[in-house]
Amino acid sequence: MSIITAAVTLFLIFAVDRLLAKTKLTFADVKFAKQLIQFIILSIGLILVVFSLPIAGEYKESILGLLGIIAGAAVALSSTTFIANAMSGIMLRIIKPFRRGDYIESENIFGRVTDIHILHTEVQSIDRDLVTFPNLKLVSNSLKTIRTSGTVISTCVSLGYDVPRQKIEKNLLLAAEKAGLETPFVHILELGDFSVTYKVGGLLKNMENLITARSDFKKAVLDPFIKNVSKSSHPLS
Repeated sequence: MSIITAAVTLFLIFAVDRLLAKTKLTFADVKFAKQLIQFIILSIGLILVVFSLPIAGEYKESILGLLGIIAGAAVALSSTTFIANAMSGIMLRIIKPFRRGDYIESENIFGRVTDIHILHTEVQSIDRDLVTFPNLKLVSNSLKTIRTSGTVISTCVSLGYDVPRQKIEKNLLLAAEKAGLETPFVHILELGDFSVTYKVGGLLKNMENLITARSDFKKAVLDPFIKNVSKSSHPLS
């Protein structure tokens, strides 16, 4: 009987793996759900195997008690940080502040999310290094998420009053279009004593190379002013 129970448990674990592979959930959600369901099935299967063993009832209770002690000791010996990261991982799965492929920014963290685990999240930095961050850190601090669906990128230039506003706006809008931005805009941020600060930006939908796109956009803004407008113009970050 115990062999049959073990076989059924293994079959259910395999079936869950196959069923989740056919769902429309994201890779991270499938991975998390598979691990959670398989852990529950394995735990229940282990208990059923113990109950189906051809031994006396008091021995079964002793085995279950031993398993309970081992599980309790594992939890007790685990650090509070381990448990906090696990709970944070579950929280991230529920509220979903970011997904694989999104860019995240929090304190000294910036990069593309490559994978989300129960204890940690892997982020690819702007230098293409793979950095691992504890989930507790991501939950405890404010987080900015840049979705793969697109984001607005912008930069600023400060120009003197002797440069016509219409000419400035025309060149800035052309630069935004050249950089491949949709619905470009130009705003006046500040009227200073000697210069006017303009903000130009637009919607970037191709998020494959966000860092490069930001740099290319600033180049596109800078070039026409060097050639046609004023040698005193300078981009501000």
